[in-house]
Amino acid sequence: PLDGYELLDPGYQKTTQLYATFDGGRNWHHEDFIADETVERITSTPSTFYIIGGVKCSTTNQLCLRWQLSSSPVAQSRWTKDSRPYDFGHDSIYPAIAAFGDSVWVTTQEQSKPYLTPLATSTNSGRTFRVRSVPNLPSVAGCGISATSVTTIWARCDDGNMAGDIGYSNDGGVHWRNLANV
Repeated sequence: PLDGYELLDPGYQKTTQLYATFDGGRNWHHEDFIADETVERITSTPSTFYIIGGVKCSTTNQLCLRWQLSSSPVAQSRWTKDSRPYDFGHDSIYPAIAAFGDSVWVTTQEQSKPYLTPLATSTNSGRTFRVRSVPNLPSVAGCGISATSVTTIWARCDDGNMAGDIGYSNDGGVHWRNLANV
């Protein structure tokens, strides 16, 4: 309950900063993260923090769209790169991550036809993933996801122009319903 991380987004095309507290928010420090990786999204369970980071291109120092999962035990700030959940397409954007217990979910939004929304699911703390395409979660700006149990996952999908959808799965992300159509 005393440990936490916060992302500071300084603006377009600048590296997101990661800050950590281990004393309930009384003191925060800048967290040195894995070299050549920027933090895009973060989530946690009582035992582990998970981050989706973007790996920078080695030749141009620009952010490549190569997403990577990293994790750290709570209270230790010992970040390690985990297996990549799947081979993100070259045009995958807006990564999202959720975790509950030993389950971890990662999704992105493809920006070219057929506009797939892959969802990678792990039941062993991110060591291995099963990937499936989720046709009910397409969005122009990606879907944020949150887990409230190992079976219940919510998605908020931005469709642009102040519109969007709420997705719901009660089987760990295997099947999804758009709540506007329920």
